[in-house]
Amino acid sequence: NTFPSYRANLKILLKSKGGFSSYQSEYPYSMVNKKGTILSSVNSIANKDAEKNYILIKNIFEIPLIEKFNVYLVNVKLRKIEETFSIKTNYTNCIELNNLLIKPEIFLVTNDFLGVPIYVSTNDKHISFEHTHPPHEYILSKNRYQKVSELKKDINEIIN
Repeated sequence: NTFPSYRANLKILLKSKGGFSSYQSEYPYSMVNKKGTILSSVNSIANKDAEKNYILIKNIFEIPLIEKFNVYLVNVKLRKIEETFSIKTNYTNCIELNNLLIKPEIFLVTNDFLGVPIYVSTNDKHISFEHTHPPHEYILSKNRYQKVSELKKDINEIIN
């Protein structure tokens, strides 16, 4: 109850190199009591020219248990899972992203829990943080929800 409104911040330092980034890291309360799917285009935010790329997936679920669930990097063009990672609920999980997988046809997907994927790229003394938005916010057409639904259905067939 502050003025201006308090913003949650996450500051990451590159100790050995001196760079840092600050990121507004709010977690939407509306996601805390829901299960669902994360669908995130890896290519839209990760930097294939960076030295290292990571994906932080913050998950906060209303039941204070730590449960494992899978994250997949899915190639929709080849219709295959490129990599699978096990992550935890109520945790900020870190996945190192292989730069060779930063392509338009690669999507990060979960099918058990929601979360906020945060993409981190480091290069020399620089670090960049970006988060994705739901995929329907990137599509500029009247049927964007239908297109996302079709993509999710297609990806679910690949991972199941």
